[in-house]
Amino acid sequence: MNMRHLLLIITFLTVTVLAGTPLYAQASKGYKVTGEVFYQKNRKALSDVFITVYEVIRNDDGHVTQYSAPNTSYTTTTDKDGKFAFVMDGKKEYLMTFLKEGFLSVPTQIPFKKRNIALGEHISIKVGMKKAANFLVRGRVIDAKSGETISEASVALSHQEDEGNTKLLTTDQNGVYSFMLQPQKQYEISANADGYFKTIQAISVNDKKEEVLSYNFRLNRIESGAVTTLNSFFFEVNGAKIIEGKANELLGIQKMMEENPNVNIEIGCHTDARGDDGYNMQLSIERADAIAEFLIKMGIDSSRLITKGYGETQLVNHCNNGVKCSRQEHETNRRVTIKVIGSME
Repeated sequence: MNMRHLLLIITFLTVTVLAGTPLYAQASKGYKVTGEVFYQKNRKALSDVFITVYEVIRNDDGHVTQYSAPNTSYTTTTDKDGKFAFVMDGKKEYLMTFLKEGFLSVPTQIPFKKRNIALGEHISIKVGMKKAANFLVRGRVIDAKSGETISEASVALSHQEDEGNTKLLTTDQNGVYSFMLQPQKQYEISANADGYFKTIQAISVNDKKEEVLSYNFRLNRIESGAVTTLNSFFFEVNGAKIIEGKANELLGIQKMMEENPNVNIEIGCHTDARGDDGYNMQLSIERADAIAEFLIKMGIDSSRLITKGYGETQLVNHCNNGVKCSRQEHETNRRVTIKVIGSME
């Protein structure tokens, strides 16, 4: 378990000790922890809540250093009445987590140590859980040139921390797609169709309110003169090194070129207007060369690639030298373009 999980909101917690004794137990004696879990809004019992108990490990200064992996006796699920029970070592300190699909996770720390509770007494815990907000992303896949919707386009949704768990669908006759999302997650969503460039978009979700996110994909046809802009930025700041794990869109370009052996491309790199003009020009040249090297290593013949560094000579907005702009406005100019050149036969 990482420390980020502990930042999740504890929506409701009541801890009481029967017979009015302190929350401690002897090392030689176990103590029983019983409890119930319910929906905070109406206090109805929640069954099948998955509960895990971790031992809290601290250093000599009292700071938490790790949470031990639980053994099988320290995991359980609530019964039909939302109840559960554990027998624990009285000298140790524990963290309990409560998980149920559609609800926010609840971490509960119980620091029982150093003192005694009488034999036969136990701890009672009541945990109220709050439903997770419902998030939806939906939109259309559209031909960037004609504006017509694209039916049967492939749309994929992946969690940036769990890329192996990808959801796939195809757009309907109106080019529409939709996915349900979880709060506090970072996603990548991509759209692709036969004869078009694949496009990827990052999506962030918070859990402050129910929300419908809208994003329309405008796909460019793979045809001579067509230009598509990559949405991801995969370089180190002020550098030309491609960040490992951030090159999904480049893999899409590689696949497109493998499937279309007659397509040659120009790789264009652009910077914003911050910094020295000459430095930005050189940086954009180095970045274009780095992308070409990446594709060559992936099996694309170098004769099919042309690189071009544009520096800040082709800004897409008003953020030129000396103009005050927001960070987001500047970053709009920092981009990679792929232009189809050569024969399409």
